[in-house]
Amino acid sequence: MKKKIAGIIIGVVLILAMVLGSYKILFNKEYSFTKSFTSMDTAVSVTLWGKQFDNGLYNSIRLYTEDLDNLFDSYFEDGEVYKLNKNKSLKCSFYTSDIISKTLSIQKKYKNVDISSGRLISLWDFQAESPAVPSSREITKSLKTVKFENIHINGNFISLDGNTKIDLSAVAKGYACDIIKKELEKTDTDCAVISFGSSTLLYGEKPSGDEFSVAVKNPESNSEKYVGKLKTKNCIVSTSGGYERYFEADGKVYSHILNLKTGYPADTNLASVTVISQNGLLTDFLSTEIYIGGTQSIANYLNQKDYSVIALSLDKKIYISDNIKNSFEITDNKYSFK
Repeated sequence: MKKKIAGIIIGVVLILAMVLGSYKILFNKEYSFTKSFTSMDTAVSVTLWGKQFDNGLYNSIRLYTEDLDNLFDSYFEDGEVYKLNKNKSLKCSFYTSDIISKTLSIQKKYKNVDISSGRLISLWDFQAESPAVPSSREITKSLKTVKFENIHINGNFISLDGNTKIDLSAVAKGYACDIIKKELEKTDTDCAVISFGSSTLLYGEKPSGDEFSVAVKNPESNSEKYVGKLKTKNCIVSTSGGYERYFEADGKVYSHILNLKTGYPADTNLASVTVISQNGLLTDFLSTEIYIGGTQSIANYLNQKDYSVIALSLDKKIYISDNIKNSFEITDNKYSFK
């Protein structure tokens, strides 16, 4: 993550506005203040409500985020994931063993996301100054190491078989939302919005009593245009899309989201996927899982009790869970519900 942290501020997949169209007025009226810092390869913004911005709470949130980033960064030489990948075994902190254990329990139910894909992800190296397409031989070799059964956990002791390497980029931001949420619950914080770009925590209740408004960005637009907005109570929201990070080579665009069957960027007919839940790790994981699977398997995810989905297809259709459909307003007339 830190390999190019100063130069990479991921284009925000999901833009949060407390009430769309009049942000500055509400910013003053409700005494909400925002500060930001850079971590986990993105601009992290912290919005707190109150007559005075609580710098102590902000600093605590920043410290937790940076500590988690250090632990999970597969490029940071003092980080636990880096050391685990290098040494093949390590007694880890609670957070590292917790995120790996929770992710393994989820990914056993699915097929498109696997944290054992670290060697393949590093082969593509989308964080490099000049990314390049790996050779088919290198890809084939790396695919053989993608096997979650090669990860073994015994308490806080984790070991890896073979040449398997771990990469937590598909779940780290969502997990950070979970941890910060637990910390906020220990304070008297009434309302906060913590945004990691692609994953955002909406915490508590706004002083006005209004619901949060989540604007889902048009994935084809470089401007601040939205496909629609969702009214929601407190939750965690994650979005995945091929436009988040990519490079071009010989006239072809290569997205950073990889298909673990082929070893190449996912060929999907979805433009972006947003998942809403109380579980941040789950939203982060599933937004990528669903995106790779495309519309062919979208029906399996739309009406689950633990999360809700808003998926935008390349043909401008909106696939949305029934339980939030009435709370979603389409603002781009090029899009329509499927």
